[in-house]
Amino acid sequence: MSEKRKVATEHIVSGHFWAEFLAELDCLGRKFESEIAGHPVEIVIPGRDPNPETRPLLPPAVSATKDEKPERSDARFPVWGKLTNWMECTFGVRFAGHDEVEMAKISRIGISTTLKTNDIQTSQTYTRLVDEIDDWWSCAQLWLQIFAASRVKTLRPLHQADQGVGLTLWDGNARLEGKSGPIGYPELFSVPVTADELTASLRLAGRGQEPPMEWALIRDAQHLVRAHQYRRAIIDAGTAAELAITRMIDRKLRSQGQSSTQIEALLAQRAHQTIGRRMDLLKKVRGGALPPKFYEIVVKQRNAAAHEGKQFQRIEAERAVLKVRRLVEKVVKLEAYL
Repeated sequence: MSEKRKVATEHIVSGHFWAEFLAELDCLGRKFESEIAGHPVEIVIPGRDPNPETRPLLPPAVSATKDEKPERSDARFPVWGKLTNWMECTFGVRFAGHDEVEMAKISRIGISTTLKTNDIQTSQTYTRLVDEIDDWWSCAQLWLQIFAASRVKTLRPLHQADQGVGLTLWDGNARLEGKSGPIGYPELFSVPVTADELTASLRLAGRGQEPPMEWALIRDAQHLVRAHQYRRAIIDAGTAAELAITRMIDRKLRSQGQSSTQIEALLAQRAHQTIGRRMDLLKKVRGGALPPKFYEIVVKQRNAAAHEGKQFQRIEAERAVLKVRRLVEKVVKLEAYL
């Protein structure tokens, strides 16, 4: 009796999508795990050319099939990204005498997963992947920005990605229908994410876990300072401070044995209070110390920012944002998410 022909029950589906961020060099060519719509996926970062003089990045092997060759970057159009340095990222041009390679600017990354034959035939899992990749990458992108923002020492002028995003997938034989549309563009800090931060961002996004609101507000406030929106930056920093102080109060009361219901009732009674009054409550419950001159640098500026038309100097906004960041760093430690 002749041997029955084996029919494949699973197919590798791979492709790529646009993703603008800065990464340390040891991220290049590596694979990272995540989930989209509860389905495991593998994210592959472009690689480095063996020729040390070549700046454009190499496409990962998962970016296309044998029948459809992946686009290769060239010096003029580095579609996958390029090797770069702080000077080029900050000012947007290469300077003579500053050719050292310090980081990589990633423009596109590979994605790969395994789908069962019936999933491809019915398009169920594939459709969920396509539908949810926007939210997944937005979450991962926010984590990447927050990790980068936490290490920014000065708030330099803003650089914003201006590319759209396109998802393209193959099932190993034929090209599947892709999807194009805006996911949202990250403002680029001249600080590359580490491999650990990239691992954590993709893992957390796979779980659908959003970053702590305090850090999201710090990220926004830093962007606003760099965009010369000083009043809005101070307002966001003030909100982050209020959330951090509330978290400190909550932790202290829980350590004293109070229930969630009791704590919520207490905070609800004081929901209308200013940050200054919230500071008084923190002091009353002995919930912890705030950074020096917190009231003068943050609270007074936040109260003044409540008045529309109030003008602020850059130094005022920058000092307020960085002071609040010191508080948030102590209260919500990002290291716990790595």
